[in-house]
Amino acid sequence: MKNKLLLLTVLLFAFVSTNAQYSVLLVDDDANGYDEWSYVQTALINSGYSYDTINIDTVAPDFATMNNFDMVIWHTANDGLDLHLWDTTATVQFNPALKQYIDAGGVVWVDGLDFMYAKYGSAPVDFAAGDFVYDYMGVSKYACQSHADDTVGTYVGLTLALPTASNTITTIDSIQWKWSALWYGDGFEITTDATSLFEMGPADYDFAGMVNGLYKENVITTSLRIASLGDGSARVQADIDLVVKEMIVAAEAGTFAKNTPPAGYSVLLVDDDANGYDEWSYVQTALINSGYSYDTLNIDTVAPDFATLNNFDMVIWHTANDGQDLYLWDTTATVQYNEALREYIDSNGVVWVDGLDFMYNMYGSAPVDFADGDFVYDVMGISKYACQSHADDTVGTYVGLTLALPAATNTITTIDSIQWKWSALWYGDGFEITNKAIALFEMGPDDYDFAGMVNGLYKENVITTSLRIASLGDGSTRVQADIDLLVKEMIVAAEAGTFVKDNTSITYAKEEQNIVLYPNPASDEITITFESAKNASIRVFDLTGKIVLTDVIDENSTKYRFNVSDFNSGMYFYQITIDNKAYSSKFVVVK
Repeated sequence: MKNKLLLLTVLLFAFVSTNAQYSVLLVDDDANGYDEWSYVQTALINSGYSYDTINIDTVAPDFATMNNFDMVIWHTANDGLDLHLWDTTATVQFNPALKQYIDAGGVVWVDGLDFMYAKYGSAPVDFAAGDFVYDYMGVSKYACQSHADDTVGTYVGLTLALPTASNTITTIDSIQWKWSALWYGDGFEITTDATSLFEMGPADYDFAGMVNGLYKENVITTSLRIASLGDGSARVQADIDLVVKEMIVAAEAGTFAKNTPPAGYSVLLVDDDANGYDEWSYVQTALINSGYSYDTLNIDTVAPDFATLNNFDMVIWHTANDGQDLYLWDTTATVQYNEALREYIDSNGVVWVDGLDFMYNMYGSAPVDFADGDFVYDVMGISKYACQSHADDTVGTYVGLTLALPAATNTITTIDSIQWKWSALWYGDGFEITNKAIALFEMGPDDYDFAGMVNGLYKENVITTSLRIASLGDGSTRVQADIDLLVKEMIVAAEAGTFVKDNTSITYAKEEQNIVLYPNPASDEITITFESAKNASIRVFDLTGKIVLTDVIDENSTKYRFNVSDFNSGMYFYQITIDNKAYSSKFVVVK
């Protein structure tokens, strides 16, 4: 009997410990004063899970606070005014801290009425790729509101919500409320990568089948007013308990998991645009759709340092149409990229700079010639900053650039022509390029003043385009598919080793060591030289982080050779540790 009791105690402790590990933060964003959040709190108490509550007064919780929890339930009840849920800027997305929490993999469940109305007003509103609501929430259309959009004479409000066929999470057979009907419940159409949980009913209701509960990855959206579930006349706490606990159980089981791209080639998107248009988000969408591992960095006051950049294989430095005080450039009198970006380029990282006016920011109006010894000439492959569309166009022919065309030397992209969300692009730069650079795009059409002038090129591992890639379109609206195609094809080419620094020998001066690796790229053997080899060792990693070589270096040697003939083509990382100090960089193997 004692053994059975001991076993039961152990099992009970294990169960309680598991629940205690998974934690939930309930955020009350309802300023209407009904205190409905307390019924959700009761459900959390009854669930046995670890939880805390925050009732927003004037400030929403910051990322550090939310990041202490595995799941956040953001409860709006029926408040549709001045919600802290949304960003307070012109950008239509969740507040920055909540978005950061989502991006970090936290599970977010937003429930209530009118939270869409708070940002968009009355339904219907359509969304598309590039919109936060579409990309993160999985909503393609905010289609209706119960009662507000019901046909008079049939129903006056939503009387029933039913589990959808794809709902494998909850066991409640139907949802009612403490009233006979729910007013201002939202109905949605959802994206193909979202999963429906609940839909409006019954079958003869005006919006029967319209989704009112769904999830996409780690973001759950329900317009159920969960704190007021009932039997049509009174609140039923047991129903609230059941729905809340089953959703948390599913979250803990990993049902609502952020789709993390597989480890491999990685891209950092740096937003250096202070004009506030948030165009970077469309490039971010392209990165999401590409399937590559990525991160974003929106520059506030400090540009990313080399250590940050060096975590990634490729950096897209996005300036949009900002032509003032860019962090792209060195702040000294020397005309070159900032120090960290230059070191990243020297370390074989691929850099793609795109936007308008980044040349104007440093040089003012065109034309400006460059020569051997100039950074723009030597590193970027530009011999002349020749013109800007619109600013230098001949009056009476074109007022801006209407078309960009792939150059004959462009073997990377398949897009047949580039237009924008406007009829013409203003302040797009045209370049003359060096004989060591390769043209990707040129200005068009044939009768344009600067037809044939290059506006996209690369030299080794530095790509320069003046395309404003976040605004590609059909001449009247943005076309996300074109942005997706261009971005993905450029990354695919980068991963394939197209943009490789031509180094017969690269010298990395690291404190007292002078480390030289050659040749780079290599196909057979690589040699690394250094000042001393005291307590020295080397490790080599492939793109997945797998160690492909590890060795101890002879203490009496100042040179180390290793064979790469059996390595697959691609980028590799090496780390030499000398006297407890580590030095890292990259090399490329080509076959």
